[in-house]
Amino acid sequence: GKLELPPHPSKDFVHARMKSGADLFKDRPIPQQYLEYAAMDVSCLIAAQDNFFKLVDEKVELEGLLHASMQRAQNSVQHNGMRSFCFDVANDYALASPELMRTMRIEEGFYGEPLVVESNVEEVIQVLPSYLRSKLQTPSAATNSPGAIMKLLSFGTVPSQESKEDPPRQRFPHGNLSDIVLDSGRRPQCWVDDERVFLCEDQSKVVTSQDLSHIESCLGQFGTDNRAG
Repeated sequence: GKLELPPHPSKDFVHARMKSGADLFKDRPIPQQYLEYAAMDVSCLIAAQDNFFKLVDEKVELEGLLHASMQRAQNSVQHNGMRSFCFDVANDYALASPELMRTMRIEEGFYGEPLVVESNVEEVIQVLPSYLRSKLQTPSAATNSPGAIMKLLSFGTVPSQESKEDPPRQRFPHGNLSDIVLDSGRRPQCWVDDERVFLCEDQSKVVTSQDLSHIESCLGQFGTDNRAG
């Protein structure tokens, strides 16, 4: 059954603002209209209470619903507000909560294996000329301590083997790398977190035909689709 309740008067307006990318509850103090929206949300939940308990008779079912609701809230926080959904085959493929289905009707579910993301970025970096690897190399064993790793993640730098007078060389975690761009006659660069990063601090250093030949020899023969490796 469904809860027969009057619609929230400002639901559509506020949801449209949220979908536009506006962070409605970021500003302090929170604007009055959004406070009223949140209060109305709560009042609708209170009004739904009696009808809800008419639909949920058994204690076991109520506990399952509460457990699934808590899981869904926790999963949303862990995934930056994103929520998953599934299809309820027994209800004409209606959209449903995976957390609720796993709790209440687990025997009806089809669950695939978790996706595992594999990366070959280390192999890609190894085909670059040595002078282009410094910002992208994995820290050496000497800098692989928990403290060094935290500095790497927090500041993008690791302790350098250079002299104390030399500035620390900036490096970037591989997981944030999206592209490496090597155009002949231009400065070598890559993209990290949607920002351009030059791979060599020397502004006069540009990609040469020798650099490209070195990379090509490491990759092997190119196919008709201009791909190799």
